Amino acid sequence: MEKKLSPDAVKMLFCIEEYFNNAFESKKYSSLFIREFSRLFKNDSAVPCSILGSNDAYIIRLGIIDSNNLEKNIELIENKVNKEIKEKNKYVRWFETLIPIFENEKSEGILENEFVSEFNLILKDVLRWQGIDEFSSVLLFQFLKGLKGDADLDYPYVKEKIQNRIKTRNEHNEYRTLYNQFCEWIELPSTLNKYGARRVEAMKQKLALRGQDWFGLGGFKDIETAKKIISEVFYPDQEQYYRQLEHWAKSEIKDVDCSRWISYYLWKGRILPVRLVNVLRYKDDVEKGKNYLLSKYEEKIIADKKKNQDRENRNRSFDENLNLFQDNNHNNYIEYNGDYSGTYAHDVMGYTDDEIDTIFEGDPDAYWNID
Repeated sequence: MEKKLSPDAVKMLFCIEEYFNNAFESKKYSSLFIREFSRLFKNDSAVPCSILGSNDAYIIRLGIIDSNNLEKNIELIENKVNKEIKEKNKYVRWFETLIPIFENEKSEGILENEFVSEFNLILKDVLRWQGIDEFSSVLLFQFLKGLKGDADLDYPYVKEKIQNRIKTRNEHNEYRTLYNQFCEWIELPSTLNKYGARRVEAMKQKLALRGQDWFGLGGFKDIETAKKIISEVFYPDQEQYYRQLEHWAKSEIKDVDCSRWISYYLWKGRILPVRLVNVLRYKDDVEKGKNYLLSKYEEKIIADKKKNQDRENRNRSFDENLNLFQDNNHNNYIEYNGDYSGTYAHDVMGYTDDEIDTIFEGDPDAYWNID
């Protein structure tokens, strides 16, 4: 596979864009078509193809763009956009068949008010999606695509999805309440008396690094855990040393990728319990700290190369099989969970491979040390 689009492919992409822009100005297509076209056709989603010696482009969600046939490409795109609209109308019709069941249960008083409100919000989006130029239908149709066209199956599915959505929103509200309670606690005179002005200020700065994101999925579930983690802040000598490293990473490292990664690594260190910030072991020697960070970046580069090689091996057949480009988008790429799939930190708490490498030094079991 080529690493960049050929000149012919680039030229064709802009010809397609120019054709449709002119067609839209002349009102050749409906506003709904224009909206769906804009969602599907994006030049920055184009990737190079090398199929049987061709130099075509492949656009995610659209398919192959022939570098030498404008009419063929226009027909392809028109068919794809119209198919998308037809599919969405189908799901809309299926959802509308559930309205009488909903109204019946509502009249019988067996639905909770939250459920009624949520169903009505979805119904409002369903009924308006065709008529609003700027309407974003992505989340709506992620929801509707679970429908099967059988009301006996679809209504239980919709009820479950809505109930899960309500549960998630309520949990979010609970975590927001926890965050507000913590903010109130950190401002109390008793907190100042216990920790002192310098430490309280450092705690506020640590809290500000993530704000409300500290609380919720993958974060704190109670106030006491939050107090324990956020009250662990750097001592003055550790803070001075850490700022030297941050300045070095941001201003003195010439390699942009290296600078960004080490800066991110150091940012992550500020939101960890101090006992897990391994670079602090070298606080008496800044140069050793720099060398440690550079070694972690080198380890990351080696790991990335291995992962990329693994992905290339899995996708090698991509160039050899034209049918892969004609499948639905979710079949185009093989999902790769990484080296830490199967661990609690990765699969349950949602940490990515890079985060486990960065935060836990490549040891996913170190997650348990946080508590």
